[in-house]
Amino acid sequence: MKNIFQIYAEKSISVPKALLFGKYNTLSFEAKMMYSMYQQISQYDNNGLLFLNLQENGHWVKQQIVQELMQYNLVYVVNNCLYFNYIDMDGHIINEIDRLENSKAVASITPAPAPAPAPSTQAPKQQQQESKRTEAINQAYYANEEVPPAIAETLQMFSKNVDESDEYYSIIMKAKKKVADDLGVILWIEDDEALNDCIINSFVRAMRKIQNSSIKNPKGYLYKAIHKSISDLMAERQAPSSLPEGMYNWLEDRD
Repeated sequence: MKNIFQIYAEKSISVPKALLFGKYNTLSFEAKMMYSMYQQISQYDNNGLLFLNLQENGHWVKQQIVQELMQYNLVYVVNNCLYFNYIDMDGHIINEIDRLENSKAVASITPAPAPAPAPSTQAPKQQQQESKRTEAINQAYYANEEVPPAIAETLQMFSKNVDESDEYYSIIMKAKKKVADDLGVILWIEDDEALNDCIINSFVRAMRKIQNSSIKNPKGYLYKAIHKSISDLMAERQAPSSLPEGMYNWLEDRD
């Protein structure tokens, strides 16, 4: 089992492909990285919009980076909060991304040169190493004690890779934290089976809706769905009993 230092050392930031092409070519490398990092530490408002509170997170934010991102219309500031715009996907950028994806697909189906005499079932060493590396990364993340096993299994079913699972889990934790902050309580997701079931059911329903519908803001929709489910569960727990004190509910004991 990896320790916490190893786990955090292997965490990464995923930069959107669109920022690598077209007019974003001239955007500095640091700005591209910080744009993605700012999103990871942001939260959703009541309208499902992702924002970063500049007052609370000022130690992470560089003014020159924010100004650069604003020049490219990637962010805007309202009431000391940094909001994120959608990346402007023009035809050139889309073509470049398609070319990149197609080159990966062609590479995967292009026959390799005849190898040196060896058993025909032996995979190339590089392919074996990559497979083992992916397996190790998956095992380290999904066996991580910080993520409840049932939730980790659900994330794995709906994610293309570990980075996407980590992004979904971050949304779950932000929704849980918002409910806890609003109620002034602490929610321990690790030891609460009912809360785990609530999150999983809400996540699955939201993902099915996102996959089968044209949701404009999938991450915001997912956040709001999970937030509402946790809020409803907590409201149900905190609701006083409808029975007068001392009355016995004989219906609960019926077989």
